[in-house]
Amino acid sequence: MESRSSSQRTLRVLHIAAWYPTPAHPVAGVFILEHVRATALYANVAVVYAERNRRIGFKPHISDSLEHEIRTLRISYPRLPFPKSAFLSYAWSILAAYRYLRSRRFKPDIIHAHVWYAGAAGLLLARLHRRPLLVTEHASVFPRRLLKPRHQRIARKVFHSCHRVCPVSEYLAKYIREIAPHSRITVVPNVIDTTLFTPTEAPPAPPQTTKRILVVALLSPIKGINHLLDALAQLRTKRTDFVLDILGDGPARSDLELQTARLGLADVVRFHGLKSKAEVAAFMRECSFLVHPSLCETFGIAPIEALSIGKPVLATTVGIFPEIVTPDCGLLVPPGDTQALAAAVDRMLDHHAEFNVLGAAAALRNKFSRETVGHRYTELYHEALTAQENAPSGPFLRALSAIRAAFRNLKGATRTWARILARLRGATTRDELSLCLSACIDLCDRLFHPAEVRNPRCALPCTVRDTSKSVVFRIRPGSDDIYSVLPRREGPVETAIFDLLGLSDTFVDVGANVGYYTVLAAKRVGPMGHVIAVEAFPDTANSLKTNLALNCLNNVRIVQAAAWSESGRRRTFHFQPGHWGQVTLCANETSESSVQSPATVPTERLDDICAAVPHIRVLKLDIEGAEYEALKGAAATLAKTQRVVLECSNDEEAIMDLLRRHGFRIQRLPFSTYIQADK
Repeated sequence: MESRSSSQRTLRVLHIAAWYPTPAHPVAGVFILEHVRATALYANVAVVYAERNRRIGFKPHISDSLEHEIRTLRISYPRLPFPKSAFLSYAWSILAAYRYLRSRRFKPDIIHAHVWYAGAAGLLLARLHRRPLLVTEHASVFPRRLLKPRHQRIARKVFHSCHRVCPVSEYLAKYIREIAPHSRITVVPNVIDTTLFTPTEAPPAPPQTTKRILVVALLSPIKGINHLLDALAQLRTKRTDFVLDILGDGPARSDLELQTARLGLADVVRFHGLKSKAEVAAFMRECSFLVHPSLCETFGIAPIEALSIGKPVLATTVGIFPEIVTPDCGLLVPPGDTQALAAAVDRMLDHHAEFNVLGAAAALRNKFSRETVGHRYTELYHEALTAQENAPSGPFLRALSAIRAAFRNLKGATRTWARILARLRGATTRDELSLCLSACIDLCDRLFHPAEVRNPRCALPCTVRDTSKSVVFRIRPGSDDIYSVLPRREGPVETAIFDLLGLSDTFVDVGANVGYYTVLAAKRVGPMGHVIAVEAFPDTANSLKTNLALNCLNNVRIVQAAAWSESGRRRTFHFQPGHWGQVTLCANETSESSVQSPATVPTERLDDICAAVPHIRVLKLDIEGAEYEALKGAAATLAKTQRVVLECSNDEEAIMDLLRRHGFRIQRLPFSTYIQADK
């Protein structure tokens, strides 16, 4: 599958976030999360976020979980035991996360860093593994000119070396060009949630005598809220028909509360603290207008959310605001000008209902939606991959790349064989010797064929046993069966199947191969349960029968056919002899350089296969790219299935849409391209 062009498959993108929401700081870096969610609409993504702890050492702790249906790696890393090692510690933790993902079959096509500091680690990663790098810049240190000279040099190197720099506004892009004039810049804005921030369909409320002013911001000095309080104190001497609601929290909150009391505004200014996005949208619908008095802003999401709802905005002339706050939508004032701010608030209180915001709201929602931003990033990803494929390289670089690839290949194979020998034992002394000799033969073969990327192969026939599960498997000579029966190789997939499967249940294994999941499931469901194993290829089906006999299992029905959208047809498939675990139904997606052998097998619909089964607890599909074709012939089967676990090798969006139409809720599993769908 690795040989498919980037336009023919779902890209894998690794996001490296310098800031990201945490339980202690739930809004920190939330705009980066929105960028990640936008790219997840079109790509298979994972996020790495690293925080330093107080320990000293070398080994970071990696937490791997699904958050917002996105694979998220949170790293707690120690400080290296030598001075001035802050960046080295951070970069070391990012490299550890990358190795962790690769060991679990997530091999990124693109490195996407957020903020220059993460971009520096991303550049190191991109150079080591020959991956394109994109950097999205959010930081306000560039317009505020707070970067130290050495940090400016690092940022310049990152921006000049990456494929594309994506500042979130033209305002920020102007300052990036000052530091890195030769960088390739494309502005990609922040994202708003268009499902929440949309105009209300209710009739407009009658005019109120007391106008509600709203501020949504991190309470820090740079947001200029102290200037707004001073302006309201001036305004209070001439009118009292307003209240101010402040949503948010931050280091300046206590100072702002003291200032409010000192100015005698405690009866009209209310601090509400942090609110969810849904609560923010509700406040915006109830307000008269929003004020954003920031002194410096690279973007500013709250004014765009307010405009998308249909509320006028009073903002300062920083960031993106001059681009979006037109005379029809609100007013602009210079940052830090209390007199101008007081006059603008006075005017807004009298004329806020006269602004025609709804005309621009639809265009803003389209421009800043997840779909638009995600599609733009996807275009840049494909552009980066195409540029890398077409980039010229000399013989030295090609040789160095080949040596590096061969070393990685051999290193990965050695680790895999170490896991195999630790978790599996030969059933007899002769089998144990055959297993060890096969490991030596396979590793030596890789030295002579360093460019070949494949699963481990057993050169000699043997029978292996997994003592932890009391099961045995027969391994064909010259095949990759040993890799298919490696315990916990697909840990999250195994958990998704067996945490639901119980006694007397029914399990359907489509793409059973030599029967690893079939054998374990047959033991789990017991004699009163039922397992259906679908395996199309005759030699593999015979091996499956052998393994069922070795484990004395009689509750399994083997269907020797290819699950397809129609029954009674014959399909010609292609495979490389010995690579039984990588057989694909899509011949055009296998490596053009591999020697392939055709095999013609009958097809059968899953609805016909499972017609006599009243209820299916778990349905597993792994047929290397033909999952969508199998599901098109499984409408009745899906109606009686509680959980589906499948690998989306192709047609991911079509598969998810089909499953949703049948009432399934979908979540990604933190392994390869597998998903889990539950009713």
